[in-house]
Amino acid sequence: MSLTTIPEINQFLNEFKEIVTSNDWLEIIRRENNISGMIGLGLDQDLATEEILYLTYKDYSEGPKDDRGEGYHGEIWVFGKVINNKLAYIKLKIDIKAGEKIAKCLSFHPAYPTMNLPYSDGNI
Repeated sequence: MSLTTIPEINQFLNEFKEIVTSNDWLEIIRRENNISGMIGLGLDQDLATEEILYLTYKDYSEGPKDDRGEGYHGEIWVFGKVINNKLAYIKLKIDIKAGEKIAKCLSFHPAYPTMNLPYSDGNI
């Protein structure tokens, strides 16, 4: 599998951010590990959304990968970002509901234990 290119990553991030800002909303999946993970990183939903809006290609870890959950479709992208001196694992997806694109954050919690960030200034 070849490495996703910087233009491909930027295209995804630009589209994702455009959906968030045009809808003024990001759907963060309310799983226990996301809620406790954001709290552990010192974030609420608004601050988590802000962190996501500042993601760049340097935060890229992996993707796109097919969402293989039963009944799901689309692609999943994974990013890692240092927040309050902790590396955060951030999994994003653009979904479609009733013909409208929805920006979703599937995971947002501390990374376990590290992540490969091929475009960062140094892997974390």
